[in-house]
Amino acid sequence: MQSNHLGHFLLTTLLASSGRLSTSARIINFSSTAHTMAKKTGMDWDYVWKAESGYKPLRSYGQSKLANIFYDAK
Repeated sequence: MQSNHLGHFLLTTLLASSGRLSTSARIINFSSTAHTMAKKTGMDWDYVWKAESGYKPLRSYGQSKLANIFYDAK
């Protein structure tokens, strides 16, 4: 989650709020079909932050890609 979403989230947020971008600038964040490896019911926040049900690399990667899809920098 940290390297696949939070770092990009922070950079995008800082750039968007810094006033250093022109009003016509666009920031594009990419995801992938890996979001399908996340739970079918959407973000599982307990798993993302606590991994109480045990760490699963592909599920974790899927959760980070799902977070990319949900993020909207407007």
